[in-house]
Amino acid sequence: MNTVLSPSLIFCISLIIHFFCIKYFARYYAFDRPDERKLHGNSKSLIGGLIFSLFFLAIGMLNLELPSWFYIGSLISIILGALDDNFDIKWYYKLLVQVIIYGIITHNYFGQINTITFFDISFPINQFSLMSIYLIWFIGIYNAVNLIDGLDALAGGFMVLLTISLIIIFSESINFLNINLFLCVILLSYIVYNQRSSMVFMGDSGSLFLGYFIAVLPLIHFDTNDSTSNNIDITYFLIISTYLIADTTRVFFTRIFLGKSPMDA
Repeated sequence: MNTVLSPSLIFCISLIIHFFCIKYFARYYAFDRPDERKLHGNSKSLIGGLIFSLFFLAIGMLNLELPSWFYIGSLISIILGALDDNFDIKWYYKLLVQVIIYGIITHNYFGQINTITFFDISFPINQFSLMSIYLIWFIGIYNAVNLIDGLDALAGGFMVLLTISLIIIFSESINFLNINLFLCVILLSYIVYNQRSSMVFMGDSGSLFLGYFIAVLPLIHFDTNDSTSNNIDITYFLIISTYLIADTTRVFFTRIFLGKSPMDA
């Protein structure tokens, strides 16, 4: 498709927006303050994720073909993260909102997909089994980026590598390529301010949005594939998410073995 803005222009605009928002608005947003769990010595604003996620949605409306449910889920995720950044919402409230988003998404696809492909193996699956599998995937991946967001540029850098991988893999799918390309360049502009030692953090508004983005990638590709097939290929999405799956599983069970709640920081 023809795009309104080039990736290089988007990067420059995003760089400028980040600069002005950090300079003039960061002081009014939530701060991550030093404590015994953290290495940074000064309080830092969590506004970074709010900036890049909202900017990506704005660019998406101008340049990209994304389904309406994606914007609905994205906005709910961003608002949920922003509220958590400012008011420290309990995990069970966040989980309830995530299940609601999951319900919105699955409502749109119920009955459309009846076959899953992994490598060269395709197997039929009934709708309720598919919904159960996707619920585990969605909730796990949704929260996984938040779990790795503990070092400067780690979560953002991981997402840049992930989007670059998808750009290479799906180079012939122009719209899907552009979706990942634009997120990649926007995140690169964020990393300019998040690299060590960082000026700003992404907060939950950023990490939850990015987790949501990965969780729905197979469906976005299914939508943008211009195919009447009822088959969804999960091969590449499962492979590129193995680090998130492994790390989330490690953290979950480590906390249980230590007698701590896996839902607490």
